[in-house]
Amino acid sequence: MELVVELEAVLNEARESFESGKTRSFSWRMSQLKALLQLLRENEEEIMRVLKEDLGKHRVEAFRDEVRAHHHPFKATTVC
Repeated sequence: MELVVELEAVLNEARESFESGKTRSFSWRMSQLKALLQLLRENEEEIMRVLKEDLGKHRVEAFRDEVRAHHHPFKATTVC
């Protein structure tokens, strides 16, 4: 039940941000993309470890299909 309460709080915060208009600006969206790219970089090893444990993906396959596939669109977008 605690997880449901936490998720509701996160959802409410996201709704409030959207309704405030904060998410409309280009700079806010770019900052979110950059933060997501940083999150992927910082957790790359953990992501690859979990892909191995959960799906049996080899390191090269995991990097090619999961990690790199998500880095490229963000990098292309955030270069502007």
